Amino acid sequence: MTISSSMATTAPSSSTHGGATGKLQLQSLKAAVQVMGLDNSSVGWLILEKLVSGEVGGPEWDPIWQVIASGQVRCQNLFGHCESLPESISLLQVALLLPTEKVSAGFIVTPDFVRDHIGFCNVPVKDMTALVTLGGLRGIIDE
Repeated sequence: MTISSSMATTAPSSSTHGGATGKLQLQSLKAAVQVMGLDNSSVGWLILEKLVSGEVGGPEWDPIWQVIASGQVRCQNLFGHCESLPESISLLQVALLLPTEKVSAGFIVTPDFVRDHIGFCNVPVKDMTALVTLGGLRGIIDE
């Protein structure tokens, strides 16, 4: 998988997904991605709208919020076996993958869809950087 039609941006850190701080950070993120060219009729914008709306509570959304709030994750939390990796590689940054494609009629943002758009990679991102999503998709970032 090559990710080139999406915008990757570092996820904000917050202590709770329902708190005012988290909502302000997500609003700030929306402003930043709009400046970078993410259209408000895109799938990526719809993901941000869903996260900002406050409609993402419950057990199916809690693991998503834990990852977004952390901003980074240890490799073993994803794969269960990274003892042989150096510390610099085993600590991965969280990035929201925000597709620029237009939203089709009737499209619904589900927890599974969002999991596939929360990526983990080493930073700084370079050409051909490996990426894995919370949903288990694997690929490379081709800038």
